[in-house]
Amino acid sequence: MNKKKKKKKKKKKKKKKKKKKKKKKKKEEEEEGEGGGGIEEEQEEEQEQEGSFLRKCESA
Repeated sequence: MNKKKKKKKKKKKKKKKKKKKKKKKKKEEEEEGEGGGGIEEEQEEEQEQEGSFLRKCESA
């Protein structure tokens, strides 16, 4: 049970950090005046990374 809790906490922390980073990047793009073009691409890449991370967790 303890291992599961640690893994969940780590995953939550990683997700929060990723979200914060993405928000910062989006804000910078809006300041430059190029908001909207690469958002879909980022979302697809993020989903791919999350999927590979989940598979690693399941196999471990």
